[in-house]
Amino acid sequence: MLCLFNANKYDEDFGPGEAAKRFNDDISRWNVDRVESMNSLFCECESFNQDLSGWNAEKCETMERMFAGAKSFNQDLTGWNVERVEDMAYMLIGAEEFDSDNIKNWDLGGRGGVFGYV
Repeated sequence: MLCLFNANKYDEDFGPGEAAKRFNDDISRWNVDRVESMNSLFCECESFNQDLSGWNAEKCETMERMFAGAKSFNQDLTGWNVERVEDMAYMLIGAEEFDSDNIKNWDLGGRGGVFGYV
């Protein structure tokens, strides 16, 4: 899964990048059990703020920039198993509304940079 809105038909309706900015559909029932990369999945989805707590992310190895620029995103991800994730660089950079308590129980094992590098 790489950037949900990377040059697709929806851009024709809204203009380049507008579909991503407006996206806020309920995708809580998506089966992501076998997904290994969520790199940039919700990148620049400024309006996105849907419950993903039911997603099984245990096979995911990269979440780099997953919510980068997703300004409105603030959902509880404490139940996600992120033990296999090797890359979380900039995962939440620009996710302005995100409360870090929503990932407080994650064992990052030295994989910093979730909120970006300072």
